[in-house]
Amino acid sequence: MSRDNINAVEQPSRRKAAAETSGRDLYLDAAWHLGGINRKEQEKSRHR
Repeated sequence: MSRDNINAVEQPSRRKAAAETSGRDLYLDAAWHLGGINRKEQEKSRHR
């Protein structure tokens, strides 16, 4: 749940858009989450 809260803080408009619609946007929202996770992993690798 904390991960969702962090994403809600980072992209409130995106979360709001996903909540207002369904189906297609839920798929896009899932893809956005995967992109955010990949971005964070890339940032971790830079610090090494």
